[in-house]
Amino acid sequence: MDKKTRTLKAFRGEKVDRPPYTFWHHFSGDQTFGRPNVAAHAKFYRESGEDFLKMMCDGYMYTPLGIEVKSASDWDHIRLPKLDDPFITQQVDKIKMFRDLEGEACVFYNMFAAFSNIRFATSDELVMAHMRENRPAVLRALDAVAQVSAEMARLFVQEGGATGVFLPIQGGERDRFSVEEYKEYISPSDLVTIRAANAVSDYNIVHLCGWAGIQNHLDAWRDYPAAVINWDVHTDKMSLKEGKTYFTHCNAVMGGFDNKAQSVIYHADKAALQQYTRELVAQAGKDGLVLSSDCSLDESIPYERLVWIGEALDSLI
Repeated sequence: MDKKTRTLKAFRGEKVDRPPYTFWHHFSGDQTFGRPNVAAHAKFYRESGEDFLKMMCDGYMYTPLGIEVKSASDWDHIRLPKLDDPFITQQVDKIKMFRDLEGEACVFYNMFAAFSNIRFATSDELVMAHMRENRPAVLRALDAVAQVSAEMARLFVQEGGATGVFLPIQGGERDRFSVEEYKEYISPSDLVTIRAANAVSDYNIVHLCGWAGIQNHLDAWRDYPAAVINWDVHTDKMSLKEGKTYFTHCNAVMGGFDNKAQSVIYHADKAALQQYTRELVAQAGKDGLVLSSDCSLDESIPYERLVWIGEALDSLI
């Protein structure tokens, strides 16, 4: 079974010869923008042997707000980019350039949800302070950013040629909002972008990010609709097998490898890493499964270690 067929079947929840696998990391320095960034992604895709590419939005981590937000009332005056803004068109071009290099390879472009966007563009502390001071203004801004993100998702798929988008969702930490608060304040903007992506592709990934190392309220995200759900199985203490029954609005679950510094993916020898890989599949079942990491790997990881994972999966065929 070729990589594309395996990937799309897995995303549909159909039977596969073995689960597909993918990993990703940020690219920095001279590899942050343009063709060098695309070439670095292509090199990673080829040398890791992975089944599909999750393309990072390095250099375009958040939608620019057009003003410096200082006071809570400033949220009503943000000026978001139009669809012909280089911030958007250059990202579409990145996907096209990768397509030129890798043809039929499945590629999923990373784009953050609105709540992450406004925090990255300002600061987490400022957003949370303004949520307490003038929540309606912040929520209006969230909605506006989500509408732009929805259009970006459409362009990334229909013009760029992405197979789908990879949408990290953040802000569900247990010490930030209750489940009810998250659903009331943040979920509407999340779902605007998710539903827009689903309108143009049946192959989208929602990533429930455990970036802070704090357990999330997974219940706030349980019903989010996507082909694939990826979460931090180690921080949120829910196995891939458990996730298959917990997340009822997806076709496949994704993850299994801890991306944190002392984990097996960095330090286990070849035999141990391959045994760990086979055990993940044995525990979760090979259909409706994508092997990956909880989040981004360190940029320094030798790609050979990811090849070992692919070899272990091939041994299951």
